[in-house]
Amino acid sequence: MPAKAPRPPVLAEIGDRVKHRPPRQKHDHLDIDDKLLIVFGVSRGWAIKKIALSLPASQTTVKSYRAKIFDDPTLVFDLPVLVEKGLKAYQCRLCGESRASKAKGMRHVLAHILPDEIARGVPLNTVAKPL
Repeated sequence: MPAKAPRPPVLAEIGDRVKHRPPRQKHDHLDIDDKLLIVFGVSRGWAIKKIALSLPASQTTVKSYRAKIFDDPTLVFDLPVLVEKGLKAYQCRLCGESRASKAKGMRHVLAHILPDEIARGVPLNTVAKPL
């Protein structure tokens, strides 16, 4: 029997919303937890309907935010998806894996929501190291 995958750290914040769906509310904005749940759902390959049912939002709202992420993937870093765990350790909150540098951690997070080829080419706001 395969080993059970470790629980992603982001589920500590949004896990209850996935299991117990709140009633739908009408409002124009998404809070940080809503956006984090959309990013988590996209990273897991969830359908828009499943993400919308987990949120108090419509499918159109989910589609709109997902389109914004695909247009400008760096919007993901406005959310707490990458946590600094030490001097040279950054943890992805979507899966729990750590990376040795911030740029590698950012690329890893982007690889959850974008194909690898696109994630590698996204310009990050990091200082380029001279050769």
